[in-house]
Amino acid sequence: MRLGKWALVFRRELASYFHTPLAYIVLTAMSLLGGYLVTSLMAYFQNSLVVTFWLGNMGLITVFLCPLLTMKTFSEERQNHTDYLWKSIGISSRSMVLGKYLAAAALWTLILSMTLPIAFLMGNPLQILAGYVGVALV
Repeated sequence: MRLGKWALVFRRELASYFHTPLAYIVLTAMSLLGGYLVTSLMAYFQNSLVVTFWLGNMGLITVFLCPLLTMKTFSEERQNHTDYLWKSIGISSRSMVLGKYLAAAALWTLILSMTLPIAFLMGNPLQILAGYVGVALV
């Protein structure tokens, strides 16, 4: 089964995230920030307010951590001169952008899923899932 040329870019980009310490640093930072926020918010508020503040802060964390994941995608290609290699084997710019976007989205989904156990301890699962969908769409 042939997926398409974007799948080559997706596979390579997702593997490149884990060949460098970037993905591990962002995973660790998100876990530490999430744990700190939950424990500090639990000390002051009841569960329903903790969920509200937690999801609000997750959106703010997303604004700062997502650029860490995406800034390297095209600059590394130009620095290593592999963008010419991709074009020489017939991969269009559209396929490159789609593959790189989907790889970053897959990694961000993994990062958000690492914080789900913390969130489900706080209360209403439907409210938490709806909030996580909102954070993922940021």
